[in-house]
Amino acid sequence: MGTSNSKKTNDANTTVIPDHHEQQQKDNAQLKKESRQPVKVTNQTHHQTTGTLQSLQKQQQDRTSLNNAPKPSVVYTSGHRPGKASSLKTKQLKREVIVAIEIGYSHSGYVFCLGEKYALEGVGLYCPNWEAKDKRGVNFKTSTAILFRPNKSIHSIGYEAEEHVSRIQGEPDAGKWFFFKNFMVEFNNLKGKAVEDFKIKDFCQNKVTMKAVDVISSFISQMKDELRNELSRHQLGYNDNDIQWMLTTPGKLEPSQLQLMNTAAIKAGIKNDQLTLVQGPEAELMYNRTFTRSPSTFGEYEISPLPKNYRSILVHLGGVAMSLTVVDVNETKTKILETIFNTNESAKDEFLKFLTRLFGGDVLTFLREYHPLDYSELLYNFEKKMRYFQSDKVVTVRVPPGWYDAYKEFTGDTLTNTINQTTFSEAVTFQNDKIRISPEFFRKFYENATQCIMEEVETTLEKQPALEIGIVFVAGDHVDRVFVNTLKERYPALRVIVSINPELVVLKGSVLYEIME
Repeated sequence: MGTSNSKKTNDANTTVIPDHHEQQQKDNAQLKKESRQPVKVTNQTHHQTTGTLQSLQKQQQDRTSLNNAPKPSVVYTSGHRPGKASSLKTKQLKREVIVAIEIGYSHSGYVFCLGEKYALEGVGLYCPNWEAKDKRGVNFKTSTAILFRPNKSIHSIGYEAEEHVSRIQGEPDAGKWFFFKNFMVEFNNLKGKAVEDFKIKDFCQNKVTMKAVDVISSFISQMKDELRNELSRHQLGYNDNDIQWMLTTPGKLEPSQLQLMNTAAIKAGIKNDQLTLVQGPEAELMYNRTFTRSPSTFGEYEISPLPKNYRSILVHLGGVAMSLTVVDVNETKTKILETIFNTNESAKDEFLKFLTRLFGGDVLTFLREYHPLDYSELLYNFEKKMRYFQSDKVVTVRVPPGWYDAYKEFTGDTLTNTINQTTFSEAVTFQNDKIRISPEFFRKFYENATQCIMEEVETTLEKQPALEIGIVFVAGDHVDRVFVNTLKERYPALRVIVSINPELVVLKGSVLYEIME
């Protein structure tokens, strides 16, 4: 995190998505040394001056005086305008700690802050690191996955769950475990069904199901435990009664979906008066409105102000699904007019088609069922390259050894020999444990996915031409340059805004939803 390589253009209507690949590599190297020490979602100035977890222990001692203090105005201490007071106002906070949990389409996570500190100075929003050991990475979020033992007790969530599923394959009782991944995509099928009867399919065994409310409540419970451990590890002195829980998912939820989320949260041990359900689009809009209507805000880079009244499209790219929401803003009031949910082909789907042609369907099925970690690791490596793809450079993706071993077992040949007989031999080569793909060929993975999203945007714009939608906010775990650049090129009159860290927009917005008036 920290400072950004954000680039400005001469076009006042665009905010260019920054290239954080080099910075991310440096950050990841440091994070591995620190072993899951939390990262503050602030700028460099904040890192140097305020908000370390050690200093928060002293703030814990001053909680009584803070509670009795007058309702504060927001004071920002960013590097742009140090000490500059904003006209933004905050609510009287219900609890001393605010925790936001997002259960996303493909990735999930949580952030937390000490509410008074964050409201007063705009610093101290903490995002724990999730380590994918076998994937050799550290991220702000973990995968939306959960693993249950044969007796249906919770074993683990996220990357840890994926890793354990891979390790137990081949064991006698492997088929008795329950593994759910990307389960929020199925959540859209709840409409018209009773909450208690709605079930989710096992990721590895399609005929095996479990009640959605049990899967989701178990996932929330594990997130709660992670947060408690984080607070306890640093001896901050807070307990469950000090926490306000903000629970959110991408996209707008229907009443039945809200009911299921509420039931799951309560089942996970969150008291009703300490729970706030936040619609994903509302969180995104709160984030964007906060960071575009004040001189300097919460460590984020300044974005030129938005008009008081406008209509916008919120595009959330979740990898395995996307949501598109039309929002009407009138002064401080907002109204969600339309939400579109789509699971059409993604760039990852196109990559899977390519892998099927290259390795064969039997190899992919074998890896997915018996070696899911090797299977998902290659897709994870592909997604990382997809985010930072540059149209003039060869793309190198690491291939886990299991893929080579499975191919040789099924065909008796090596990929190096086979690749020369394919139609893409000139565009794809193998070198040791890596596959090298020409930029022209790699770009083809994006074409269908980008076109599907663009068609949804175009359809929405055509529906309401007289309403003059002029702003598009883009967020999510799988925002890539190709889509953003295509959108700007095709609609140069649109103002396209992409956050520094688009994967954290919903989480940050959920915290702000509790703080801002």
